[in-house]
Amino acid sequence: MRRTRRILFGDDTAKYERLLTPICDLGLSIRGSRLEYCISRLRKEIRREKISLRPHFYLSDFYGCVTRQANVGLAFYDADPLLQDIRREVTGEVHSEAEIMDMLRHEFGHAFCYTHRLYQEPEFRRIFGVRGDFFRTYPAGDRFKSNPWSRNYVNLNGDHYAQKHPDEDFAETVATFVDRRSRWKVRYRNKKGALEKLEYVGRTLQRYGRRKPREKSDPARLHLPLEQLKKTVGEFFGASPAPFRKRAKGYIDPKLRRLFRHRLNGAQNGKLPVSELIRVNRRTLLEKIGGWTEANRSVVRDLLDKIVSRSDVLGLAVRREQSQKKLLDLATFTTTLVTNYTLTNSYLP
Repeated sequence: MRRTRRILFGDDTAKYERLLTPICDLGLSIRGSRLEYCISRLRKEIRREKISLRPHFYLSDFYGCVTRQANVGLAFYDADPLLQDIRREVTGEVHSEAEIMDMLRHEFGHAFCYTHRLYQEPEFRRIFGVRGDFFRTYPAGDRFKSNPWSRNYVNLNGDHYAQKHPDEDFAETVATFVDRRSRWKVRYRNKKGALEKLEYVGRTLQRYGRRKPREKSDPARLHLPLEQLKKTVGEFFGASPAPFRKRAKGYIDPKLRRLFRHRLNGAQNGKLPVSELIRVNRRTLLEKIGGWTEANRSVVRDLLDKIVSRSDVLGLAVRREQSQKKLLDLATFTTTLVTNYTLTNSYLP
C-alpha cells in the first residue's frame, strides 16, 4: 500500500473514525463478515439434524433472540475486524469463532423453543422445571445463584448459565447437542439430569424438525436493530478517543464538516452529495491540483478517494446552486493538504 493510503486509510485512522461514528452510520453488514461464515456453519449443523427452521439474523447491540420469534440479533462489532480490535483495546475482550458459534447455537435453541411453543408441552415443563409463566419468571435483575456441583445441567462455557432459567437451560442444552465436537455422550454420561435433557433435545429436534412452526415469526419484530443504535462506537464501548486520536494521522472529518455544512438526511431537497460533486469533476481536480502543487498524481487521487469515502459516511452535501463555489473551496482545501503532504510527509499540520 502506498504511504499516502496508509496515512489516509490505515487502521489507526480508521479506528478513530469509527469511534466517533454513530453505530447506525457505520454501513455494517453480515455479508462478507466472519458472522456470515459462522451462520453458514450453523445452517449446516441444522441441516444435518434435518431441521427446517431458518432463523432470521440481523445486527444488533449483542446476541439475543426476540421473544416468541425466530429473529436472532448479532453483536454489530463482530461484523468488522477493526471494531473487534477496538473492543479488545478498550475492554480486553474479543469473541473467538468458537464463542460465536456457541452463541449462535444457543440463540437457535431459543428460536426453536419459541416457534414450536415447546414451553407449553408437559414433558418440556417437567424436564426443565418450568413453574408458572415461562416468560415472566426470569430472576430479578438477571441475577441467579448457581450450584457448580449440580449434575442436572450442561455447562457449555463454564459459567453455569443453564441454571439461570429453563429458557436458558434448554438453549444451552441445544447448543451442546448440535455441536458434535462437544462429545456430550461422554462428557455427561454420569450426569443423569443433564443427560436426560440432552436426550430429550435429541428426540424433540427429530420430532419437530420438519414441522411447520406453530408460532409465525415476523421479520419486522426486532430488538435494537442496527438503524436504532444511535450511540457512537466510543460511547457504546465507554472508550476515551484520546489514545486513538494520537495515532490517527489521516483524520480529516472536522475539516470536511467545516467545508461542507449540509447533510443529506434522507431526501436530497436540492442538495448534491459531495461524493457526486467530486465524481463529476474528478478529472479536472486531478489535473489542476496536480499541476498547481507538482505532486504525484497518486497523492491527489488518494486524498480525493478519502474525501469521497468520508463524505459518504458523514452524509455531506452542497446546495446545487452553490456547487461551483464549493468546488472551488474543495480545490483550495485539497491543494492545501496536498502541499502540506509534499513538504512535510503529513496531511495534517
